[in-house]
Amino acid sequence: MFNAHPRTLAVVLLLAGISACTPRGIGVLSDFDSGPSDAPATADGGPSTDTPVVAMDTPVVAMDVPVAPTDTPVAPVDNPPPPIDMPPPPVDVPMMMTCPTGLALCGAFCRDTATDESNCGACGTRCTSTQVCSVGRCMDVSGCSAPRMNCGGSCTDTSSDNANCGACGTACPAGTACSAGRCVCPVGATLCGSACVNTASDGANCGSCGRACGGGQVCNGGTCISTCPAPNQMCGSSCTNVLNDIGNCGRCNFRCGAGQLCTAGTCVTPCAPPRVVCGGTCTDVTRDLTHCGRCNNRCATGQVCSAGACITPTVTGMAGGPCVRDSDCGAGGACLTSGGGFMGGYCIFGCPSGAAAGDPCAGDTGLCIPNGGQLICMRDCTPGTLGQCRTGYICLDVSTDGSIGICYPNCNVNPTAICGAYQCVSSTGECSGACTAGASTCSAGSSCNASTSRCECGPSTNCGAGYQCYPRSGARSAFCGCTSSAVCSSGRSCDTSTGTCI
Repeated sequence: MFNAHPRTLAVVLLLAGISACTPRGIGVLSDFDSGPSDAPATADGGPSTDTPVVAMDTPVVAMDVPVAPTDTPVAPVDNPPPPIDMPPPPVDVPMMMTCPTGLALCGAFCRDTATDESNCGACGTRCTSTQVCSVGRCMDVSGCSAPRMNCGGSCTDTSSDNANCGACGTACPAGTACSAGRCVCPVGATLCGSACVNTASDGANCGSCGRACGGGQVCNGGTCISTCPAPNQMCGSSCTNVLNDIGNCGRCNFRCGAGQLCTAGTCVTPCAPPRVVCGGTCTDVTRDLTHCGRCNNRCATGQVCSAGACITPTVTGMAGGPCVRDSDCGAGGACLTSGGGFMGGYCIFGCPSGAAAGDPCAGDTGLCIPNGGQLICMRDCTPGTLGQCRTGYICLDVSTDGSIGICYPNCNVNPTAICGAYQCVSSTGECSGACTAGASTCSAGSSCNASTSRCECGPSTNCGAGYQCYPRSGARSAFCGCTSSAVCSSGRSCDTSTGTCI
């Protein structure tokens, strides 16, 4: 039986402990055995008793050898996860896509949520079959007739609206206007790129878009030249008429204020039509004797300015014509200038002897209208009907039922002169407002009734026999109308509802 030497047994136990604790046991064993053995030889001279130690440790090497193959498959096992993790990036890629300004990413597509009927205002918001998407809101298409469209809830004429030109939300650039659904430049200007330019004077677009003048040249009349003809001056790269250019008024780079015009090299505030600036003053050129039709056009002695023309007044042709003084109306005429009632600044004429209310004026298209106890001849018209009065006049209702009208100057032409103490209603061209008791705001033959604040005929004697006072609405003075057919001419009868002979 084999008897192990005590030292040998200790070495075996030590090696066994090291192998158990150290994965590199083979290395430890190799280092340990590299030195001389202290074990005594056996009695029969055989090998050292330590020899089995190597044999016993040999399996240790064999046991550790599989460890490497065992770990080797780990790499293949770990290799598959990367392919498993790789698909997510392609899935996430669309989420990182960005859409151009004004568009929104709905799913995998860029959508215009301002007009997309399937994504109106937000992705997935769908309009009904009777709606359209306008500015991000579903709007009913009914209720607007072409060329008007439902833009933001309002029927808008897209053929002329600058903010919605041709389509809702399409705004015209500054300086352009919407015409027939297209943004166009003012008359005399050409659209070059996104700006309106005057190709007759623009040095960068002389004669046509993109045609620039050379150094030291300016554009004049669409031609590049080196010197500007008077009264033009070279302002920058353009020949500019400093007499009427609002950006170079009087001299280069002197711009007129907002709402002003450049006239004769001076910035002036424009006047409401038909008034124009004459000598620095807003002048009504339709009736001004000194500026008739245009500035500095003076009418000859004995003439009056009517509708912008100098004419010689006649009794039969000037009923209702403008005047400054009685002599402007000719023989038999008078210039009425008092405020209220028959408004000031135009001619009235007495009707022919024996005429009755409603009778035609001799040689004139007007009718004899009772006023203040007498009949006066004024041009007649149909209230509410356009085209029966000359330019600058309106048809004033002088009846109680809207059946008879007279052509009067439009108060918008000269509110102060025409309306006096009353206010001019710009939408109708008529004077309106309440009269003031004791003030001279009513026409001759009438007075202000303090209880009603309206001009009335006053005592019935003002109207004469066979006539009575017919009140009018608003600030107009009342008028005297017939009460019976006895005052009407042969073949006519009195319409007491209107006070006129028919």
